[in-house]
Amino acid sequence: MSKLNKSQYIREVEKRVLKVYRDVSPSYRKLFTKKDFIENYKQRINILRSISLPEQIFYKRKILEIGGGTGENSIFYSLWGANVTIVDPNEISLKRAKELYKNNNLNVVCIKKNLFELKPNFIKSFDIVICEGVFQHTAVPSQALERILKSIRKGSIFMIAIAEKNGFYKRTLQRKFIKKISKNNQEIILNAKKYF
Repeated sequence: MSKLNKSQYIREVEKRVLKVYRDVSPSYRKLFTKKDFIENYKQRINILRSISLPEQIFYKRKILEIGGGTGENSIFYSLWGANVTIVDPNEISLKRAKELYKNNNLNVVCIKKNLFELKPNFIKSFDIVICEGVFQHTAVPSQALERILKSIRKGSIFMIAIAEKNGFYKRTLQRKFIKKISKNNQEIILNAKKYF
């Protein structure tokens, strides 16, 4: 491959990741049976409780799930009364999400875009922004985080989940997040205790 400039490199990484997810959707979980649904429901509840978020927080909230794929996580937010929008560049995953919601008599808005195509005012319009397992699929994860942090409005909730092999990357993102939302050293300490 010839030498690429930064924007070409970013697009190339996105293209390669999207190809993998179109060929094999590794995040796809079956929710065909009541047992499957209950197991995934319990898993989602446990994740939320581990970060001190009760399911009631989603009631009548406007949710943006960036990289929401096939909708197996966000469907529970809808069941709890949220208005959900899934953004994902993979049209195959979005089709599965629409089918899942339709089969459960729920509404969802699906938008075929990647994180970097979203306008700041669009992101700002949501009460809760969720981004699980997305950053590691971008060419520059810190830019992905920065883009969201610059776009969310004060008072909104931002949930991220990062798949990683070591703690350094996680700590770097946590530090950037805390510095972004804190005005001084005292707030850095308070926010670090609150969120981590």
